[in-house]
Parts: sequence; structure tokens; C-alpha cells
Amino acid sequence: MRSTRLRLVFPLMLLLSCAKVGRPPGGAVDKDAPAIVATEPRADAIEVGLDESIVLEFSESMDGRRTSAAVFVSPRTQVRMGWRGRRLEIRPTAGLREEQTYVITVGTDARDLRGNKLDQSFTFAFATGKQLNRGSITGRVLSAGRAAASANVWAYHMSRALAGQPGVDPPAYETQSGRDGAYEFRRLAPGVYRIIAFDDKDDDGTYETEELLALSSGDATLVEGDEIHFGDLNLVRHGEAAVARLERVQALDDRVVMLSFAEPVEESQEIDVAIEGLSIEGQHRSTSDPTRWYLLTSLQEAGTAYELSTMKVDGRPVHWPEPVRGSNRADRRAPALESSFPVGELAASVEAVRLSFSEAMDSAYPNPGEDLWVRSDSTASPQGMWKWETPARLVFALSPPLGPGDYQLQASLAGLRDRAGLALADSSVTLAFEVLSKADLSSISGTVINDADSSSVAARVEVREAGQPGVINFVTSDGVDGHYMIEGLAPGQYEVHCIDDVDDDGIADRGSLKPYEPAERHQSYEHTISLSRAEQMVNIDFRLKL
Repeated sequence: MRSTRLRLVFPLMLLLSCAKVGRPPGGAVDKDAPAIVATEPRADAIEVGLDESIVLEFSESMDGRRTSAAVFVSPRTQVRMGWRGRRLEIRPTAGLREEQTYVITVGTDARDLRGNKLDQSFTFAFATGKQLNRGSITGRVLSAGRAAASANVWAYHMSRALAGQPGVDPPAYETQSGRDGAYEFRRLAPGVYRIIAFDDKDDDGTYETEELLALSSGDATLVEGDEIHFGDLNLVRHGEAAVARLERVQALDDRVVMLSFAEPVEESQEIDVAIEGLSIEGQHRSTSDPTRWYLLTSLQEAGTAYELSTMKVDGRPVHWPEPVRGSNRADRRAPALESSFPVGELAASVEAVRLSFSEAMDSAYPNPGEDLWVRSDSTASPQGMWKWETPARLVFALSPPLGPGDYQLQASLAGLRDRAGLALADSSVTLAFEVLSKADLSSISGTVINDADSSSVAARVEVREAGQPGVINFVTSDGVDGHYMIEGLAPGQYEVHCIDDVDDDGIADRGSLKPYEPAERHQSYEHTISLSRAEQMVNIDFRLKL
């Protein structure tokens, strides 16, 4: 019996041993978006039984928690959810209602086990009665002029008695925006609808005042079978700005402390810092990383714990309970020139030259009257004055500004040193650029009309460099024919925005949730505009919607 038992155990041990050393199956990493491959009831089914469950079958195994949270049943219904493999069963706790059209939406936060999200929200409808509602509302959500994916979009049926406040209490219908910012509500019942969107940062399905919110420019009346296209929903901050959050405080060397924030900190923001035992001799934001802020300190003592007695951003306290340990490392890294302006083809004049460095420099040089320009047969030497705009940015204010022409400027960097006395690796920098004549500049033109009745609108049309917040130029479209033209643009990539600026304050009013005030109509042209030299770009048109 003993030998028989051994013969049985040995193969089992061998099998387990092989299982341990075997390599996992290979293959390409899954980057494909999941999809819904079947539903119960089927899409657009009618006379569905009141006790039936709703089933969604996915193309692959899903992250159950995140996917369940991205499923919306409209009108809002209390449900229980459960998974069986790739199938999600949704059971209304009180059953389905008679003569009701239901819309089931799977938002773009639904994701597979690799974290791949749906490209677009998935929606299907069915009815317990003999017919389906046929209304629809579409639009898109933007943030800073760009498509905002996975924003929560809520539709309130204002014709029905509301149990609470729009934006605070749950809506009748909800969905999420896709990768392109687009959203769609289908199979809506007739009535008056109010649309809002918000960036649900904490994924709790509700709007908090520190999250970005978008209000539409009015309510829309939907009749049976109507298709309503809303204007852009622009996500902006309505509540008080979130308190800046520090992630790290570290002494980089014996005279520099780095503050690392969770979000970018603008140079215009006021940083108020006091460190017990250290004097702050200057401060500046990183040239390359907007989340980093550098404090220039007196000489630190290695290992000493220095408490941050004051830490505020724009007057609001920032929590950081831990001391920063002093460093005994001397700065031995040579500074570098990280960026310079101007470069390339520029508009009709240039008023300043800017040199940005990788770290704070010794501001004792150059003196205001010092001339760093290298004079030669191939380079120009403009008039003006050097000054340190920040500890890491040197600016030459041109007097007069440079007009049209080709320029090659060479500045000597040999006398520049950082605070440790280290020189730059490069002894000079050459800036080659062209300031364009009026004839070489480009323009953008089009019309602005009201989508509801095709009448012209006197609206503010503004141009920004692609990806940049500042407005380069703006005009008001003609109230008679809606025409506008923006001239004097250098070659480059641009974004065009249109604001129905009713109060003429130069901004798109965001509206108010409580008391409710609609936002001003604000639309962004759907494509980035690429301008070449002396190009007249036409037909950049806007139809302003609700």
C-alpha cells in the first residue's frame, strides 16, 4: 500500500512543480476599448414585462466596480446590480413602471480589467408600453476650449415636479461625454429640459463646489420626435478655487528648497512662505515644470529640521505638517539656458527678448545699463535695457520695438553665474527670427448667426494660440450680417472661440446654479486652425445654440 501511495503522490508533485516554473502566456498588451455586444431586453423593444431584469453583455471581462458605477438607468430608478462573468444584471428593486420608456446608458468610465475605457457612451432603450419616446438632445462638453471626456452630463425634466434642486438632486436622465466631448440623450419624453455637466473628480456621482461645472445657456422645449442640439457646455470653476495641495517639500541643495504641488501653480499666483530658522531670499516657478516652485534660502545646516511656519497660495493656507531637512549638498550643477524668445515667424512687432534658465541666477549681473549684445557683421544690436523678471528669467525690453524684417541677435552669456557662482556651459546664444510685414500676416473670417432663426449675432470672436490661455486678438461680429474678420496673425496653430457677450464684459459668463442663471452662449470652433504666411482663412462660421 505504501508504494502505491508514493506512486500517486509523485506525479502530483511533479505536476505542481511544472506549474510553478512554467512561463505565463505572452502576447500583445490589450489596448482595445471594450464594447457591449448584447442587451436584454433588445434595443427598442416594446411591451417589456414589468418584472424583467436588464442585462448587459460585454465583449470582455470588466472592472466590475468602476463599470457598475458608470451605468445609468433613466428615468432614475432604484436597482440592484450583479455580475456573472461578462454579463451585468440590473434588477429594478420595485420592478418596471407601466407605459414607460427606459434608457440605459453605459458611460465612458466603464473599463475592462486593463483599464481601457469605452470610446463613447453606449445607450439603448426599451418600453413597457406599446411605443417608445423619440426625442433626443445632443451636444459636447469642453474644458478650456478642448474636448472633455468622461464628464457627467445630467438632464432635468423641468416640466415634471422636481423633488429637489437641479445640480444638487439626481436628474431624470444622465450620461457621460465621450473622448471627443460629445454626449447624447436618446428616447426622451416630451417636455422642458435643463442640461448641466460636471467633472466628477472624486467619482462619487455627485457635484461638489470644488469640481468644474458647466451650465447651458437656457432650457430647451422638446416635443415628441424632436432632435435638439445644445451649444457647448464649458466646464469652469463655479465655487471657490480648490486649496493648493503640496505633495513634497525637499531641500535640493544647501540653498534651495523645492515645493512640489499636485497641480500647476501659475506665476501670477502669490506664494507666501516662511521657514523658521531660514530666510527666504527669493522664489520662482520652474521653467519646465509648472508644478514646482523653488525657494532660495539662506545657508542651511545639514539635518536640521526646519518648520514651515507659513505656507499660503493666494492667501489661502496650504497644509504641510512635516519639517524640511536641511541639506549639506553644495550646488555643483552648471545652469542651462532652457528657452528663449523670440523664435520663428512673428507678428508685426517684438517688444522684448526673454532668456529662461534652469535655476535661479545671480541677479547682480548684468547691471541695467550693461550691454550683452555681441556686435558683428552678421548680428544686430538692438536698443533697450536688461532686467531680471524672475530669478530665473532675464528680459531685454526693446526700445523701440523691432519692426518687420529678418533678425539675428547674439547675446553673450559669459558673465552670467548661478547663485553658487557656476557659469553656463554655453557662452552665448543666437536668436534668429523674422518679424513679418502687414502684407505677410494672415487673417481668419466667418459669420456668427443664431441657430434658432438664422439671424445675425453681434458676438465676441477671439483667437488664442493652440493650447495657450491668453487671447491674442478679438473682434465683434457685425450685428447686420454676422460677418467678422481677425487680422494680423502670424503663421501658426490657433483656436477660435465665439461668445454671445450680452453684458459686454469680455468673458463668457458662467451662470449660476443657485439661484439659477443660464450661462452666456460660448462655442469653440471644432478644429484647430493652421495658418501659413499671408493666408486668408474664410468660412470659420458659428451657429450659436442654447
